[in-house]
Amino acid sequence: MSGKQFLRLQMAYLLLWSSIERFVALRYNFRGEHVMQNISNLTKEPKFKELILLSNEKRVLYSSDNVEDKIKFDKNDSLMCIKYYYQIRSNITHRGKASIQDVKLVKECLIELKRIFEQVIDDAKNESRQ
Repeated sequence: MSGKQFLRLQMAYLLLWSSIERFVALRYNFRGEHVMQNISNLTKEPKFKELILLSNEKRVLYSSDNVEDKIKFDKNDSLMCIKYYYQIRSNITHRGKASIQDVKLVKECLIELKRIFEQVIDDAKNESRQ
């Protein structure tokens, strides 16, 4: 994958996160709360919990600004999963660069989180129609 393609992949991941942040702000009507408090509400969505269980991997991710800070992806802890996805977003945003091994990580998480978020949105739409 070229640098340009990886940049587009990162942009897509950040756009997905913009959508997620907007969704949780509208769905839960928060004002001035810490971003992670807003985002953690996504784990309350039944579809999020259901779909995160389809992942069979345990993964570890390190913060770009402090390698001693690590976040574990564990499908049995949906809050840690959302923090894991968010840490990838933060690493892209704050460091503005990535190593070659991050290509696979960002791509896999983009596909995974996009699939989950699309179904969460569908469930929310269906709920609002009832």
